[in-house]
Amino acid sequence: MKKKIWFILPLVILLIAVFVAPIVQKKDSCQKNVVTKHTASAKQLVTTRKKAKSAKLKHADPTAHWTSLTSPVKIPILMYHSISDKPGNSLCIPPEQFANQIKWLKQNHYYMLTPTQAYLVLKTNKVPSKKIVWVTLDDGYLNNYTAVYPVIKQLNSKVTINMITGFSQNQGMLTLQDLKTMKKSGLVTISSHTVHHEELNTLTAEQQKQELVASKAWLDSNLKQNTNMICYPVGRYNDATAILASQAGYKLGLTTTPGFASASQGLFALHRLRVTPGMSNYSFSHLASTY
Repeated sequence: MKKKIWFILPLVILLIAVFVAPIVQKKDSCQKNVVTKHTASAKQLVTTRKKAKSAKLKHADPTAHWTSLTSPVKIPILMYHSISDKPGNSLCIPPEQFANQIKWLKQNHYYMLTPTQAYLVLKTNKVPSKKIVWVTLDDGYLNNYTAVYPVIKQLNSKVTINMITGFSQNQGMLTLQDLKTMKKSGLVTISSHTVHHEELNTLTAEQQKQELVASKAWLDSNLKQNTNMICYPVGRYNDATAILASQAGYKLGLTTTPGFASASQGLFALHRLRVTPGMSNYSFSHLASTY
């Protein structure tokens, strides 16, 4: 009897090793996987919370790290139109001149504002940098895509194009696809220059409202944005314009009145500085400098 037991015992041990050990090993492996997954989830949760907190702080106050000024801020808003070689046309700046001027701004450490940033500068009297400038191009000529866009992409600079929305299908003007491409880069802001480029001070209040509202609606719908700046055609406006522009949802209005822009002018009557053909870098430096 004892011999039979000793003969069977090794077989029992072998069976236990074959069938029980893998089950235990599998259980241990499952426990390790659970621990690993919990650890990974915990790390991911911490990372997500940090990103959320950072985003919240960033959106809470975009001017948090800007510098407060003791005197009223002045913004040089540069005014361009067509970037093309057309001697004798004061609205046409040669492409080489435009490229050299953007390079000069970059080399001299100018911070190029967007309309939203310009609004915050004027409202808070705080600046993101000692040297600021706002580069604007009126009308929406096709050369803003062919001559301007490559330059600002190369230099990582920002500009604002004031588009006549009713001209988007006209020959020689920017198409909707051009506008979408440039906006997507994050370097170009598209703002309103009304629908038909009529001088607003010659229109009735209802006609002005139509030009202001319809152009903003076209930009907002097609570019998925909230357009906050209107540039008056030929710089013309009257007492009703600012009220109507504000009611339409704009926060800023640009004129062609020469000079630096300041809050004292009123946010819907901001002055600009015209860039002319053949302007030297020396003259341009004085144009852009507020100090």
